[in-house]
Amino acid sequence: MIEQKDSKRVASYWSSTGDWRLTYFDDLKNTPDEDLRFVLRAEKETAVVEEKVFNRLLQEGVTNVLELGCGVGRSMIKEIAQYPDKHFVGVDLSPYQIALFQKQISSLGAKNAKAIACDVSDMHCIHDRFDLIMMCNHTFGNFLGDTRSKALDEMCRLLDANGRIMISGFSNIELAKQCYDEWHVKVEDIDYDIGLCKLGDYNSFWQKEADTNKEFISRGFHVVDSIPTTLGFVNIFARNNILI
Repeated sequence: MIEQKDSKRVASYWSSTGDWRLTYFDDLKNTPDEDLRFVLRAEKETAVVEEKVFNRLLQEGVTNVLELGCGVGRSMIKEIAQYPDKHFVGVDLSPYQIALFQKQISSLGAKNAKAIACDVSDMHCIHDRFDLIMMCNHTFGNFLGDTRSKALDEMCRLLDANGRIMISGFSNIELAKQCYDEWHVKVEDIDYDIGLCKLGDYNSFWQKEADTNKEFISRGFHVVDSIPTTLGFVNIFARNNILI
């Protein structure tokens, strides 16, 4: 079983990245492609696709959203303000990033959002049901070992019967070394056969799209939509009894 590194070490690492994440993705999206290096263009592409898919789902009627690994809330903060009649919950392992997210929610005066610091493998403090659960920016690739299995159990528990799951994943493992070099992340080892990247502070699983799909298919889901990106894919899943 592929395991993640010590959870305290991982949480500490993500907390250390919190401040720059407040503006990083907006800066990327606002920078012309020709002014970005290849990896940053690819990262921008993923962020733009995520935003378009998320907003399409909101416009189609999604009303209760849960984001796992939400960080500072960059994937939801604009939508929290734009859709005051919808409800948003963000969960992350890093208390510091969650504090930054909560500060943004408070500055908006928003009553339709919560930021919760907890492990995705145990979200029993959450009792609501959601018609969209999403993981952006390859967050699902950072859920490994027992955490991954339990997170899937929790998603199944919290997802409304008619709900959908959105996964944004990296699978193009041939680009991993170049990506981490440009992101200034220490690489200890990359197993190109299975897609495991052992990094200085955490491990990341660049799983093939087909294998990610199999994980959800085995739990009673089917693929509703699949959008390829340079780094991987953005896929939407629904329960097998729901035809969309």
